[in-house]
Amino acid sequence: MNKVFIFFILAGITVSLFNNTYSQVFSGIAESCTQTAQMIITFGAVWSFWLGIMKIAERTGIIKKFAQFMMPLFKHLFPAVKKNIKAMECILLNISANLFGLGNAAAPFGLAAMKELKQMNDTSKNNDVMDDTIMFVVLNTTSLQLMPLSVISLRAIYGSSNPAAIMIPTLIATFATTIIGILLVKAVQAWRKLKCRK
Repeated sequence: MNKVFIFFILAGITVSLFNNTYSQVFSGIAESCTQTAQMIITFGAVWSFWLGIMKIAERTGIIKKFAQFMMPLFKHLFPAVKKNIKAMECILLNISANLFGLGNAAAPFGLAAMKELKQMNDTSKNNDVMDDTIMFVVLNTTSLQLMPLSVISLRAIYGSSNPAAIMIPTLIATFATTIIGILLVKAVQAWRKLKCRK
């Protein structure tokens, strides 16, 4: 893939030299670098803030209380994981970060959750933990978002008159994909168990 990008860059520069538009190309490169730096600074600030909030919530016990509050729902989604507090906390942190549209901030929590799930799966004698792992991957991928902060930040950087206008459409779209994902996973798991009994 790196070779493909290098080819396109060199091809673009070569064509611009023949068309005498190289000044526009290099000014565009400089402008893109500036915009990229601004975007990184903005995203870095947003992600740092929410990662700090998540860490505070974890250390003050809010995540544990949130886990207890959400347990009636999550015990049906993750029946094999509900007794592993560490795995459930990581899952909840990941889902919480995704709720705010902070995919990159959710990644460390997702990796920690997968590590806990793998350890559980290695010691498990059935497929229950693997089923919960699949459910977690689906929830992480469909990513229900109450407030897509990353996209809102991008829209604000590029001068949108109403950066938050996408909140309702994003909520509807991600809610639909999350519900469909959960139903499909549960349906496949039920079908597989029924097939094994036969």
